[in-house]
Amino acid sequence: MRKNSTIEPRFFQLLEKLHAGGCSLQELYELEAFFEEEQSVVALKKRMIQSLEEETYQASGHFISDQTFQKVRKQIKQKQHEKDSRSVPLHLQITKIAAIVVLSFVMGGLLVNFLNSRIEPEPVSYCEIAAPLGAKSRVVLPDSSVVWLNAGSTLKYSTDFSKHERHVSLVGEGYFEVAKNERLPFKVNAHGFIVEVVGTEFNIQAYEDEPIIETILVDGQVKLDHERKIIDDRVFMSPNSKASFYKKQEDAIANGDPRLVILTNIDPRPLIAWKNDQLIFENERLKDLAVKLGRQYDYTFEFESTDVENYRFSGTLEDETLQQVMDVITLTSPISYKIKGKIVTINKDLKRTRNFKKHLR
Repeated sequence: MRKNSTIEPRFFQLLEKLHAGGCSLQELYELEAFFEEEQSVVALKKRMIQSLEEETYQASGHFISDQTFQKVRKQIKQKQHEKDSRSVPLHLQITKIAAIVVLSFVMGGLLVNFLNSRIEPEPVSYCEIAAPLGAKSRVVLPDSSVVWLNAGSTLKYSTDFSKHERHVSLVGEGYFEVAKNERLPFKVNAHGFIVEVVGTEFNIQAYEDEPIIETILVDGQVKLDHERKIIDDRVFMSPNSKASFYKKQEDAIANGDPRLVILTNIDPRPLIAWKNDQLIFENERLKDLAVKLGRQYDYTFEFESTDVENYRFSGTLEDETLQQVMDVITLTSPISYKIKGKIVTINKDLKRTRNFKKHLR
């Protein structure tokens, strides 16, 4: 028996020559012998599966078409006039070879991918919905699931959505009310972090410039996963819980946290209030609050003094203008601000800082 390392190269070389019509009579005998070795058939099926996975189609697969068989028979007939060293007509032997190959193709369920006329898969198209900065969007998916998109967010899904699968990708923040369908789980991919549900309500925050992806579960159950399998299997969340996942391991280490942190028994209402046009913040740093205000009002915030970035604030915003919000912030902290165009510049008010310190003594 030949070694595996020598079988495959020679075997596929002969198949290519057979397809090209360049096999000698001796090579046709050699090819027949190959098909009597189980290793060759296994190797052929392996090559077929690999071709499908790579979405490529090797020429060696085309020799089973009727047109190619006619070429093979013609070559055999010509060669038999020159040399006939076997009692069985060689075209019957080639037919036997083809039958074995066809059978192995059918057994593997892959015959259609190796016919002469390659069937092109239908092109996949996608729908993409974006909520620009300063605005929100509400989307009803083909399966009747509803998604609210926060400012600066994008949702993408295939036009085949809900036919064979229910997969969407999210950049930004979205609140999902998923229609129940146990046959087709609903999956959200946010920068590789995957939330899988059957039917439930949850919020995902996954902005491009944020180091952490947050998932808040309101109702039902969700399964957490990652496309690179860096999360343990069977990680589930229960209602009123929050999962925080660091996009980069080094950020988790720098903060002394595990890559994935799940908090239970939380109040989700302040975290999902944006869906109802509210912004609720509790003991939040001004630097982080400025990011949210920038998305909500479509402004860019700049700090001329880093000292004020860590000032903390609590409050609820509903229909206030940006100027009204900034006026309230300046009343409760020693800062000053100016708005020019679409840029808000925040600085430290030194005079008021001294007065604040007096009151804190």
